[in-house]
Amino acid sequence: MSVPRIVWGIFSVLLFFVFYFLFPQKTFAAFSLSISSINPDTVSSSGQEVTVNISINDLPSESYFRVAWQKSSGETYFGYMLNNNNDWVKVESSQDCKNYYKISDLTTTSLTIKTKIGEENTVNNRSYLLKARRYTTSCSSYYTDSDPVSIQVNFSTLTATPTQVPFPTQIKTPTPIPTNKSTPTSKATQTPTFTFTLTPTTKVVVPTIEGIDIGPTSILGEMVTAAPSAMPTEAIQKEEGPFFDFPKIAIGLGFVFLSTSGILAFRSYKKSQGDDYR
Repeated sequence: MSVPRIVWGIFSVLLFFVFYFLFPQKTFAAFSLSISSINPDTVSSSGQEVTVNISINDLPSESYFRVAWQKSSGETYFGYMLNNNNDWVKVESSQDCKNYYKISDLTTTSLTIKTKIGEENTVNNRSYLLKARRYTTSCSSYYTDSDPVSIQVNFSTLTATPTQVPFPTQIKTPTPIPTNKSTPTSKATQTPTFTFTLTPTTKVVVPTIEGIDIGPTSILGEMVTAAPSAMPTEAIQKEEGPFFDFPKIAIGLGFVFLSTSGILAFRSYKKSQGDDYR
């Protein structure tokens, strides 16, 4: 006796509902990631490290993660990140994603990655974006980005401040450089003394002894004292002799002789006059 088909149909429907409600199928949520926090949220140098905390939900397979800087949405990514081998990796379009941070444990729900701007990257003081990205093992174009998080760049500008330097209390006087000029040694000064009996208007040129000029004039009956002269001996010497100007001395002596004769004659005349009065 065969079972009617309608009975098998009702049995199959009942069996389906039993298995569906008694043994519900496991459902899988879609993968997601987000940046939960960054520290610090302001950087003051290109080498300052920033710690980025990432939340992961339902990681479907082994993956690679990256954190990068961005001037604004749609601009080029840049910066450096520290991977799971503790190596700093430069973020650029030609970089192999397998050099980024690798996650093999599918139960991972959080991840911490350090990042920095890098010395060769030129930035301005303004707000930038940090963004996390997950790559598949094939490093193909299939990836997932997190929502960006804002971070402030505020590099300090160094301003040169003039420093006042006090003047020294003592000024060192430079030592004079000796010259090669020799200082002539002065000869001992000799002061010879001569006595002449001359008329009041008589001028006498006296001899020069070893570079010392005696002086040109003297008053009758006074002592003639030699004085040093800067003029060389040759300037006053004549051809007649090395020391005395004989013509002038002879004339002077002639005047002396005539004067003496006149005086003697005058005294004789006065005497004769006195004898006549007697």
